[in-house]
Amino acid sequence: MESIEDRIPIEKEVYVIPDDKNLIIIIKKIREAKLKLGIDVGIIAYNETLLKEVVEGGITVISTNFKLMGEQLANMIKTQDMQRIENPSDLIIRNSL
Repeated sequence: MESIEDRIPIEKEVYVIPDDKNLIIIIKKIREAKLKLGIDVGIIAYNETLLKEVVEGGITVISTNFKLMGEQLANMIKTQDMQRIENPSDLIIRNSL
């Protein structure tokens, strides 16, 4: 869907949320609908942050390894070996699922 703003959360749905603004919007909407996060509905967000670790008891995230990405980029710049490479991602499961 293009925007979460007009969405009314429905039981048994899982929302994949790309950014923190939409994360806060959907959490507010879940509360307004009197649904329980992790029980009635789920959320998966992108990119690990401290916010996602603590909000609502923890939000499940798919996150890339930013440290490794920086190291690989620095090495590519240093060696002038520009190439397309895959950076590993992790799924961190928390209370939102």
